[in-house]
Amino acid sequence: MTTETMTESWSDLKDRVRGKWSHLTDHILEQGKESKDKLVSIIQRMTGESREKINEFIDHGTEMAYDWYGRASEAVQAGSQQVQDGVKYARESIETCTEQTGKMVQARPVESLLVTFAVGVAAGLALEMVFRSKPTPQSMLQSHLNQMQNHLHNLQNQMPQMPNMSSLPSYQAVTNAFGKFMKDHFNCA
Repeated sequence: MTTETMTESWSDLKDRVRGKWSHLTDHILEQGKESKDKLVSIIQRMTGESREKINEFIDHGTEMAYDWYGRASEAVQAGSQQVQDGVKYARESIETCTEQTGKMVQARPVESLLVTFAVGVAAGLALEMVFRSKPTPQSMLQSHLNQMQNHLHNLQNQMPQMPNMSSLPSYQAVTNAFGKFMKDHFNCA
């Protein structure tokens, strides 16, 4: 491992050394950042390990890191190539399909027109079924109006049992006013 390589991967190297010799602090390790020999000397002094084992540990880890980096780089390049190949295949397929469709329309224009019309009708029917099943704003408001009328009716039935309710408007007056509001603003009764 060169000093330049060590500087480039200092953070990873420091983490690995702390993983093996956890009692070494960042402050102690920072003193060995300048060169591999200085780092090895510090680790040897603090741990009692042989220089050979420390060098092997540092060099092996660096080789593994570069190996992982190389593999990751190759995987990214392979994935990029696969995406490019997929895009190229899709483009060629679309061009081929468009060309074949054009030839079919030229060879059989009436049949092509009938097929296009039938597909349009089928799509229209499908869309109608989808939108018909969804409630419109008017039908939702009408449903809420009906629910409110039922609540008001229930409240009116309970009124004789409640004291001091004479100041409330009658059920009929409230429903008439709400119905007029709905009719005027949303065109529904």
